Amino acid sequence: MLHKNKIGVCLDKHVAYLLEEKNHEKVITIIEADETIKNSALQNKEFIKKVYEVVKDFQKVSLFGPATIKKDFLQRVKAGRLPIEIQNNPIEENLTEAHKFDFINEYFSA
Repeated sequence: MLHKNKIGVCLDKHVAYLLEEKNHEKVITIIEADETIKNSALQNKEFIKKVYEVVKDFQKVSLFGPATIKKDFLQRVKAGRLPIEIQNNPIEENLTEAHKFDFINEYFSA
């Protein structure tokens, strides 16, 4: 059941930054891929699953990151058949720390 309003998700191949407001506080949760299986298909599937489990309770997801990882995440969202509204931000193939911080700042200023 959806009960939370919006979350920002900055995805990269091995790390996700999840941005939300809790009790009027800005909170960033970091999810990292498992080091023991990094760069494998299993790692990608498990990483996407971890991110999905957090965002599935939100109504709106603002998504930012490389096209390939966003595609995998969107497929997982479709498979979950939840009515999540995705705001897909521009494709960024080579994310820098500056890109991530810009996304975080823009998300919280909106």
